[in-house]
Amino acid sequence: MLVIPYSITLGVNVAWSSVIDINLSPFGISQDEASMMGVYVTLGGVIMALVAARFSDLLFGYMKLTLIVLMVIATGGYTWFLLLMNQCLPFNKVHMFVSVIIGASFNYACSPLFFELAAELAYPVPEGIVGGFLTICWNIIGVIFLLTMQVPMNNVLWMDYLLAIQGLVVIILLGFVKEEYRRTSIDKVPETHNSPESEVIPDA
Repeated sequence: MLVIPYSITLGVNVAWSSVIDINLSPFGISQDEASMMGVYVTLGGVIMALVAARFSDLLFGYMKLTLIVLMVIATGGYTWFLLLMNQCLPFNKVHMFVSVIIGASFNYACSPLFFELAAELAYPVPEGIVGGFLTICWNIIGVIFLLTMQVPMNNVLWMDYLLAIQGLVVIILLGFVKEEYRRTSIDKVPETHNSPESEVIPDA
């Protein structure tokens, strides 16, 4: 069940980030500005991933809740971005940059947590197989996104709607994921050691 929300959120975001200049060009954003936005998004994603991972370690057992919180914030950022692009809010270039950085950074921060939770749920399946399967799945979603761009459309606002909607869909799907820590529960089982004191001395 976890593979579906993971594939949707990462596949859509990675594919969209590769065509972000196409999405923003109708609003007067140059390719150089779009490239710089991509740099900020990458830096923000790395920082947020480290912060989220640290909080996940400190608050062990709440990985699913952490993912939901991150996705709520990301969806809020993308909804703000959608309202700006759709001119429901006064367009402001700074606001647009901030909204995209919030949405994408918090979205990318979910990736390592998704993988960690997937490894826990799939245990004893090796982590390499889990990671490979997840990568294949989100790449399929990314390809579908890019193929959709080949369909003639009047504008590019569908991308902005998709970014906001996919976040909401992922949050709903995460609610159905059963959180289990199979791998960690095995790791935390105390090992029994036979100490000399515990050996039974036979009667003479």
